[in-house]
Amino acid sequence: MPSERRPPFARDYPADDELDALVALFEAGNYRGVRRGAARIDASAKDEGVKRAARDLRSRTGPSRFQLYLLAVAALLVTLLSAYEIVEHDKDHPRPSKNALPPHS
Repeated sequence: MPSERRPPFARDYPADDELDALVALFEAGNYRGVRRGAARIDASAKDEGVKRAARDLRSRTGPSRFQLYLLAVAALLVTLLSAYEIVEHDKDHPRPSKNALPPHS
């Protein structure tokens, strides 16, 4: 894949057929294939520039730290709001005791 046809972030990647195939997989949305191919290139490539480009391409398939932070904040909010609702709901509607008599008709 010529560098002018590559996405902007990949224009500085070195010329390599396997790396070009990974960029094509990335553009097609096959991120699993990108992760597998990047690991293979990282293990077998002799050129450090190709390895670095494969690692960069693989890092683009995962969540960013900010996304993970937002996920953690959302999970914490759901937990806290659920706990609050459970505690407050029990105050408004006490449970009947086991020995309580049924109401008369």
